[in-house]
Amino acid sequence: QKLESKLKNALECFVGGETKVQSILDKIHNAEKKELLLQLEPINPVLHEKLRNIVILFEDLHDLSDEEMKLIVSDINLEQLAIALTTVDQTLYDHFYVSLPESAKGMLAQYHEINKEKVSQKDVQDAKDAIIRHAKGLHKQGKINLRANQSE
Repeated sequence: QKLESKLKNALECFVGGETKVQSILDKIHNAEKKELLLQLEPINPVLHEKLRNIVILFEDLHDLSDEEMKLIVSDINLEQLAIALTTVDQTLYDHFYVSLPESAKGMLAQYHEINKEKVSQKDVQDAKDAIIRHAKGLHKQGKINLRANQSE
């Protein structure tokens, strides 16, 4: 609730609030952002909507086109991707998987099968956060559009 209060004040009181809030949100893990949004929605739908428009969750990557997804996977560490995918649903896993070159698909599947139970939640969150940072970098370069389906 303390974080919620800080975010609300930053959004509503500061000039350039979105930038300030974004810098705060960049410091917390994907799971924490997801939880914040989940708890905020019933108590303050307006603030939830404002935050949802600036927050990119790992699950939002599912909305990217195949071409955009290929750009993301072409530049990330395969082990990091495998770690990030250990806790996602099959649909998101498949969206990443089909975007990989054939040579990487076998390695990803093997790593995922062997190490799935050994990966810590912190490692998963760190890997997801790194991939989101990479995607945001591609977005800033105009190579992908992370906001295309954001307001649905």
